[in-house]
Amino acid sequence: MSRWFLALLITVGAPLAVRANDGSSVEVGSAVNFSKNKQIRMVSENVRIYMYDDQHHVTVDFTFKNTGAKTAVMMGFPDRGGNISAAHSIIRFKSWVDGKPVKVQYKKLTQPKDTNPEETHEGLWTKWVQFGAKQTRRVRVDYEAVNWYTGGTISGATYILTTGATWHGKISSTRITVNWSHIREFQHPTLTFTRASSGHEYVKPWKRTGMTSRTIEFGHYVPDFDLDVTMCKGFWRFMVNDVINSAPCLEYVLPFPSGDSRDLLIHTGQLGDLFAGFGPGGCVPWTNPACKWFGGEIEINDDGTALLGGRRTVKLHRPVVWKRAEADEAPEAYVYLKDVIEAAGGSYKYDPVEDRVNIKFPR
Repeated sequence: MSRWFLALLITVGAPLAVRANDGSSVEVGSAVNFSKNKQIRMVSENVRIYMYDDQHHVTVDFTFKNTGAKTAVMMGFPDRGGNISAAHSIIRFKSWVDGKPVKVQYKKLTQPKDTNPEETHEGLWTKWVQFGAKQTRRVRVDYEAVNWYTGGTISGATYILTTGATWHGKISSTRITVNWSHIREFQHPTLTFTRASSGHEYVKPWKRTGMTSRTIEFGHYVPDFDLDVTMCKGFWRFMVNDVINSAPCLEYVLPFPSGDSRDLLIHTGQLGDLFAGFGPGGCVPWTNPACKWFGGEIEINDDGTALLGGRRTVKLHRPVVWKRAEADEAPEAYVYLKDVIEAAGGSYKYDPVEDRVNIKFPR
């Protein structure tokens, strides 16, 4: 999967020791490499990420404190990672220091041998920042970058926090806000922190700050995780009997449930994935505990009836809908998910706050 990296800063000290907001580096010729800065501390950062269907817009305000003597540092903001055909993932980049615009320059990073191209930054947007002794400076970056894609159905962005560990000491405060009010083709994104060292998820609750935004804060810490913002086309946010276990099964299954979230249409071949459980080989259709209530598999008939568990026939409120994925393809059968759930004895309720469908069956 190709990935575009949203990241923080790096800087270069007077002796060419580069320190970055998100990371520090050393300049060698025209290339910049990460290294530890022992003098400049990142006091705080306020990250605002605005997601669109094809790209994202990011504004970050940093506060840096010089703990030592007068110095100059090169700050670098990582750009691009993965098998990218474009020159850069960032298509527009601007920066300010204490409210005044500063000149930025793109520098190519040298890569160690045997480096995974999908795990690296290939360049930096750099600028020099002067610090007086014990001086505090405020730095802003504002940029737009292209989203990464997988198969044209899953999109997103990665914000790199771990390069912030190259600054001196701990970061006093970090605030991240993700806003997806401009998304049209994709659903409510999944926000996941992944530890760089182990690849395991770091779980911390987000605070709801609006119908289409979430905010999270960290304090007095050294970042060892990065943020992934992942969006899927269509709809796949389901909770079955208070357990979110269907989304991973549906996430890579085409076609996605579509239409009004309060009354979704679902391909008849997807019902097994919706009611899947987890087994040794991953998602296993019809093994969700809720299936015990309606007897297992649901077979949809052309006449608008459904056979539950191979033994009980129920009538759906509305007939089967036939749709073509492409004009030259044969039509395929869809049903209203709400009709199937209610015919099987359950309830279907859309939660607009969480942008999720809650499905419940009697225990």
